[in-house]
Amino acid sequence: MNLPSGDISPLIFRQVVGENVKDVSLDGRLLSLFLALDGEKSLDTLAQTIGLSPDDLRMTVTRLLELQLIEPLEKEFTYLDPEFFRYLTLQYAKAIGPLAGILIEEELLTSGYHPARIPKKQAVILVETLAREIQRKEKKDRFIGDMVRKITEKGYPRG
Repeated sequence: MNLPSGDISPLIFRQVVGENVKDVSLDGRLLSLFLALDGEKSLDTLAQTIGLSPDDLRMTVTRLLELQLIEPLEKEFTYLDPEFFRYLTLQYAKAIGPLAGILIEEELLTSGYHPARIPKKQAVILVETLAREIQRKEKKDRFIGDMVRKITEKGYPRG
């Protein structure tokens, strides 16, 4: 596969380890990206995590493709929609106050996700993780209940 010209950062790859794998030697940059590829996170998220510039990212992905160690994912990932994210932020702010947006952003950075590209299957995990920070039981229960209803309404996977 040849990489498309332009921005490759939204692309998602996964590792390929099969019979055709030859003995190869990977430098630190190649190995770091190879190990980080999980079939879920986009290249831009991974590049930020391991500190690759756009040029280094393109060269590294090209080399891993040449070595047949990675492949692009053909399937489309579906992400949490902006309305869900706004609802999540509002409900979390009701539970913990005005720092909700900052805490959500920190959790996403820790998890390696960009706010616009959170896979739908992460909705429940994100809600559970955020709920752990809510100290008052009644607020925690209300937050979880509201978010479970919204997840169900949106048809997102529940576990």
